[in-house]
Amino acid sequence: SPAVEDLLIDGALLIEPARDDPFARLLDARGLPVVRIGRQPGREDAPCVDLRSGETAALLLHHLEETGARRIALITATARRASHEETEAEYARFAQSRAMPPLHLRLDESGGEALGHAETLRLLEAHPEVDAILAMVDVFAAGACRAARELGRAIPGDLRIATRYDGPRSLAAEPPLTAVNLGLPEVAREAVKMLIPMIEGDPAPARVLAPDARLTVRASTLA
Repeated sequence: SPAVEDLLIDGALLIEPARDDPFARLLDARGLPVVRIGRQPGREDAPCVDLRSGETAALLLHHLEETGARRIALITATARRASHEETEAEYARFAQSRAMPPLHLRLDESGGEALGHAETLRLLEAHPEVDAILAMVDVFAAGACRAARELGRAIPGDLRIATRYDGPRSLAAEPPLTAVNLGLPEVAREAVKMLIPMIEGDPAPARVLAPDARLTVRASTLA
């Protein structure tokens, strides 16, 4: 992208870059200091604040199980970000350890809530035994809530729904969504603390861990 190539910057923060992210490739090619917020798959050597997405997924899956879920479906995105890859790996371990047949959809984030709605309708019609959905993208989770209501599935009595990021969409969903506080202000501070020495020519640590994620339980999983 010419816009990225011509940017007059001394360094950059890159938020959750996907595997083979073109912006990361261009910034690295310019030799600019770059700190990833979220590990970039395939670039484990690059300085980053590790969002610990596998641990976040485990937190959410165990919460769903503790509320009574026994057949949990997973919805992630097609973009190969660490948050999705780590969640998928954690879900596979979780399912295998419980002899739970995995049900996993990968959806294009550009489809938004409408795609989450349509695919959840199909999922629940094909697998009515599903009693929980972990939708890692908040718009997919909102679409899942709408689909459940249309099918007469009570939330959370018949179906629990949780998502990853505790942002405005999670709170505005109907019902409000159980999600995770990722401690993003602290994450941003840590990323800037890493970047400034790099701009000044000093080495930076390869990886800093994000703070412990905190579960925010709402009506989508617990009455």
